[in-house]
Amino acid sequence: MANSSATVSHSRRSHKLQLVRGAKTLKTNLQGISGIFSSLWIVLWSILGSGGSLWLASAGSRWFLPGGKILWATVGFSGILLVITRLKLHLKISHLTRTLEQRVQKHTAELTQSLQELQQTQLQMIQSEKMSALGNLVAGIAHEMNNPVGFISASLKQAKPSFIDIIEHLKLYQESFTPNQKIINHTNEIDLSYCIEDFFKMLDSMIVACDRIISISNSLRTFSRSDRDYKQPFNLHEGIDITILILKHRLKANDKRPAITVFKKYGDLPQVECFPGQINQVFMNILANAIDALDASNTERIFAEITANPNRITITTLAAERQVKIIIDDNGVGMSEEVKQHIFDHLFTTKGVNQGTGLGLAIAKQIICDNHNGQIDCLSIPREGTKFVITLPISA
Repeated sequence: MANSSATVSHSRRSHKLQLVRGAKTLKTNLQGISGIFSSLWIVLWSILGSGGSLWLASAGSRWFLPGGKILWATVGFSGILLVITRLKLHLKISHLTRTLEQRVQKHTAELTQSLQELQQTQLQMIQSEKMSALGNLVAGIAHEMNNPVGFISASLKQAKPSFIDIIEHLKLYQESFTPNQKIINHTNEIDLSYCIEDFFKMLDSMIVACDRIISISNSLRTFSRSDRDYKQPFNLHEGIDITILILKHRLKANDKRPAITVFKKYGDLPQVECFPGQINQVFMNILANAIDALDASNTERIFAEITANPNRITITTLAAERQVKIIIDDNGVGMSEEVKQHIFDHLFTTKGVNQGTGLGLAIAKQIICDNHNGQIDCLSIPREGTKFVITLPISA
């Protein structure tokens, strides 16, 4: 038996197979492999449990441990090479799979960012075109209005002293001549004294109306004026007042509700460096939404209930450190937390068909946050109201 072992020992071809330390890492990569790969791993791991290098010898199709113990009897050297080749291929495929997943994630993130940038660009284009069209329209209307209104206003102001002179001249006739009965009867019939007094009141009213039309025209031009390429100092209170003036027709009483009251609590604000046209657009969007919310809250109330708890919008301004805050608060219908999470989203709206585009607040956020490095926040409680807080830096 000893001679047989010696013969086998002498006939062996010595092969050195050094398995590098790090079998635990190899184990991680090989987990989940079934069949012959798992069997091979069990053998290797049982040998390298302590970690280290190993000398193996083979005779024909059998591999031996030191001392003559058979390690692998069914697979020859070429079989083990095949197993190792398959393992390498599997590891390579796993690496390629992970690389592909990383690339897909990277490209997905890039596409998502590109989509967001495209939406922002679309908003900018819509806003720019909207303001440009509005500016051209208002400029044309204002030009056509100013000429005739200016002529009427100037004529009325000039007519007033002329009519005064005519009245004084008629009084001289009354004092110099004794009127006959026919003149006396006609004077009583038309109530001449009242007509003269009322006539001058009508002149004054027409002059005031002309001045108001001119003021509205100038306000429209100021509201929709084209911004320059750089920020300029602007009185925010003026912008708010102009916006309220434009929306005044929506604030008036109607057959469904009393007038909406606007309370102004203006602080001492410095001029803010901004794009005035864009800031006015933000005021317009938020105040128009506040009026819509108030009208929505009135649908479930009768006129008397609305009168007892009237609709109101409160506008508060204040300066703090190097910033200014504009707070626009209403006691309208309010909104749920779910709706509030989406109000600044592109094309999101809770209004009916042809009542909202879903762009107003998205544009407002872009103007405040992106174009002015500011902040806009929304606080709302259902059935109690909504508050928007706009924060702007004083200097650009």
